[in-house]
Amino acid sequence: MFQVSLAIALLINSRSLDFVVTGCISCQGMMVDCNPFPNIQCGYLPTPQDAFLFSHINNGDVTSFPYCMALK
Repeated sequence: MFQVSLAIALLINSRSLDFVVTGCISCQGMMVDCNPFPNIQCGYLPTPQDAFLFSHINNGDVTSFPYCMALK
């Protein structure tokens, strides 16, 4: 996951991308990997309400969705 988060950070900081949708099994791993990079704010978005609030209030760059939401 580190390679993916590094690529995301490079692309967003170079202004090639504005927004990235990503995820992993629990969703927290990708969020923890992306947040240490400068100018990157990744949010944990398990529900549509969280996605709405993240995009309108936090002005984040990266969203992390859980792939196994139906299994929880």
